[in-house]
This record gives sequence, C-alpha cells and structure tokens, in this order.
Amino acid sequence: MIKRILSTFGLWATIIAVLYFFGSVGGILLLAALAALTQFELYQLLEKMDDYRPLKGLGTLLGAVIIVGGYFLPGAGALDVLALSMIALSLTLLAHTDVKRIFLPTLFGLVYVGFLLQFYGLLIRQYDSVMVPVFLIATAKFSDV
Repeated sequence: MIKRILSTFGLWATIIAVLYFFGSVGGILLLAALAALTQFELYQLLEKMDDYRPLKGLGTLLGAVIIVGGYFLPGAGALDVLALSMIALSLTLLAHTDVKRIFLPTLFGLVYVGFLLQFYGLLIRQYDSVMVPVFLIATAKFSDV
C-alpha cells in the first residue's frame, strides 16, 4: 500500500512540475503520452482477446499525432490531421490485406483513444489552461477503485 501511495505522489509531482514549467504545451505533451500508453495497452488487450494483430506502433504514433495536431492546428486543422492519419492508416491495407485482424483493430484504437482524447487538447487550446482536462482526468483516476 505504501508503494502505491508513494508512486501516486511521485506521479502527481511530475505532472505538476511539467505543467508549472511548460504550461499548456507541457499539458498537451503529457496528454499525448498518456494517450499513447492507453492506446498501446488497448492494442495489447485486443491481441489477448482474440486473434487480432493491430499495428501497435503505427496506431499509437498516429493517435499521439492527432492529439498534438489538434492543439497546434485547432478547428479545421484538427480535422485535417485526423484525415491524414486515416489516409496513412489506410495505406497499410496495401501491405496487410487482412482487414478484420489488422486494420479494424488499429482503426478502433485510433478512433477510441486518439480521436476522443483530441478534444481535451482542444479544451486546453481554447481556455489556454490545462485545469479542465486535469480536473476531469484526476476525478476519473481518484474515483477508480
């Protein structure tokens, strides 16, 4: 129990230090890192569930690019980054023709994690503050039993 408490304090100290020194840009980079870890874990779960083989590296990278692109290119630019990511993922169909086992699980992770967390980046950009996303994530984290 003490290890869990210390790791929680260490994690929050790191987050607060990054937000203090780097502000909103640090917040979006933390969000992109969190999304990449989440998306990679989702891909590992999909592999264990069934005979799926998502492209973990590409999907994780494109998810992080969508989040960072949504911050630096708000509005229509965020949709352009999403469209370019979808095109890049679709080009993998030339090498991997197994749509059910490879393409669809990768696309699912990209949309479920990367696209949806992109809206946190847009909130950070709009309010020029990380407090709303940090509050939402902290509430979910501390409510997790």
